[in-house]
Amino acid sequence: MVAITKQCAGLGIKPPKKSAFTIETAPDFFKLHCLAIFSAKRGGGKTVACANLIRMCKENGYFDKVWVITPTYESNKEIWAICNTKESDILQPTADVLTRRNRIDD
Repeated sequence: MVAITKQCAGLGIKPPKKSAFTIETAPDFFKLHCLAIFSAKRGGGKTVACANLIRMCKENGYFDKVWVITPTYESNKEIWAICNTKESDILQPTADVLTRRNRIDD
């Protein structure tokens, strides 16, 4: 992807002084917050990668709370145990999963 920029005089754009990334992470770790999607063929390591990423973020204090939306939790419980996420925080993907999740916290 190539970004094409053009200077426009008089717009007066002022960026905020505070960075959008306020979660301090190690220099060799990506900036947070983020939305992650793990996509690969069957057996490609998606669940292992995701569970270990969650584990590392929890161990480093980057994540306070994690909800995992996955259709394969039941068949991968052993792998999900790596990140020590409560079963109540594992959700099935449905059209209204985020709406239902938010109602639980209200």
